[in-house]
Amino acid sequence: MNFQTGCFARRVLKTTAIPTQNLPKAGERDIEHMMKQKENRLKRLNRRRQIQEELVENETTMRTRRDNLEVTAELEAAATLMQFSVASSSHSQECKYPN
Repeated sequence: MNFQTGCFARRVLKTTAIPTQNLPKAGERDIEHMMKQKENRLKRLNRRRQIQEELVENETTMRTRRDNLEVTAELEAAATLMQFSVASSSHSQECKYPN
């Protein structure tokens, strides 16, 4: 390659090169990438925290429902026992004192 073609090639490269003033510098790109990673990590952590809170809330609700069902079952058993007891005592009264 002679001198003239070398100068021409350099001139063409300078004029056709991508303008770098609008592109971020390497350090800025690294910082932007790190910030984006940090933002995504925070989003994931917040989502995990939200899911964990929902699970605790659901567990509390289920525990309350189970406790309510147990209390209801105990009340129904007590009511049935009382009905049986009342029926049996009135039956024994009829046996002791027939009309």
